[in-house]
Amino acid sequence: MLELIFTCCHPALPLEGQVALTLRAPGGLETADIARAFVVSEETMKRRLSRAKAKIKATGIPFAVPDAHLIPDRLDAVLAVIYLIYNEGYSGRVDLAAEAIRLGRVLAALMPDEPEAHGLLALMMIHHARRRARFSGEDLALLERVTA
Repeated sequence: MLELIFTCCHPALPLEGQVALTLRAPGGLETADIARAFVVSEETMKRRLSRAKAKIKATGIPFAVPDAHLIPDRLDAVLAVIYLIYNEGYSGRVDLAAEAIRLGRVLAALMPDEPEAHGLLALMMIHHARRRARFSGEDLALLERVTA
């Protein structure tokens, strides 16, 4: 899956196009979900996706896993894709959140010297650790309030 994400995040496309197209194609998210993630209308997102597809077709962008030396050019988009997959899964689709964490772990293991990969993984894991408390309606861990 990570190879597919790196393949789809081609730097010839604008960053928003890379991320949106990747969320749609291998990510399997609906256009409305992607629009919500980008805080734009569904029509706007449809146009972005259409422009990205048209550019791929017009310029003949190859659908191939990039060589190792090209990976850094795609990392920002890949991190954004993983983060947005996690966000989509955080409030309901736990399977997506778990998949994003898995991808984050793989990415951090493959790129041990990349602080952004480790930072994203830490962010997702800390939020995921609190997920049950936020959405169950229970007070799982009450902190004592200190008053002055």
